[in-house]
Amino acid sequence: MGTKTGKGRAGSNVAIVTAKGNNTSIPDKNIFHIAGKPAVAYPILAAQKAGRIHRVFVLTNCEKIAAEARRLNCEVIERPEHLNRLDSHYGDAICFAIEQVQSRVKDLHIVTALLGKAQDGLRGGGSGGAPDRYNRSDPSGLSSARSPPPFGTRGVDRW
Repeated sequence: MGTKTGKGRAGSNVAIVTAKGNNTSIPDKNIFHIAGKPAVAYPILAAQKAGRIHRVFVLTNCEKIAAEARRLNCEVIERPEHLNRLDSHYGDAICFAIEQVQSRVKDLHIVTALLGKAQDGLRGGGSGGAPDRYNRSDPSGLSSARSPPPFGTRGVDRW
């Protein structure tokens, strides 16, 4: 499964949805139903509808989220315990996920990272404890000020 890039090379584009299960402010927020669907389903379905995304991975530490991801035909990456702590950095989790994806996708071209936090986008972003965490200029509420730089071919090649 691949697509032609502008340079004539074939490659697979993937999305990684991050969704932790140990939230302290809203228990089970990623599987909380919003308009009839679990919150984590929204970024998954958006990635699956994107014409240039070939595979969707979900990075999680929660079996309930993993089950929902599998139900939606996603591949699950188990998030290790050291990346589940409250002081864990999102960028470290993304780097871990990219390494896992690289071992599964031999013709990897572009990686897109999405937060499994649809409810933050629906309520305008931000959370009580971290009002500046989300990029307010992004109306989707999916961009994080703490996110690593976008990964294109160059970003993936350096990993």
